[in-house]
Amino acid sequence: GPRGEAARVLVFVGEGAPRARVSALEEAGARVVALPREGGRVSPEGALAFLLEEGVDGVLLEGGPRLAGAFLERGLVDKLALFLAPRILGEGRGLAEGFRVERVAEALRLRLVHREWLGEDLWLEAYPEE
Repeated sequence: GPRGEAARVLVFVGEGAPRARVSALEEAGARVVALPREGGRVSPEGALAFLLEEGVDGVLLEGGPRLAGAFLERGLVDKLALFLAPRILGEGRGLAEGFRVERVAEALRLRLVHREWLGEDLWLEAYPEE
């Protein structure tokens, strides 16, 4: 891990997180870091600033639409890897659920750099246009 530490799970929680839950995570071996909250959630900028201080220079986000949307909305995503599968899941939620756009002119535009079929799934890689 960064700075010679052994690899282990790092969990970000909002300041004031319930102590019992934090203790349970620590007892399970996780390193728990309290960060400022923004709108009831951990600040994406705060999380990235912490990781940068720890010597981390790249982050892979693997989460749902709210996590992706929070980072996209703030312009904190350098590259997207999208896997499109011919299946409909859940309540129709998608990548853009957490990415609020008032007008079509403000929509996030992507520059496609790679596409490849993986069986029935389509793998796309793209960069946000500036």
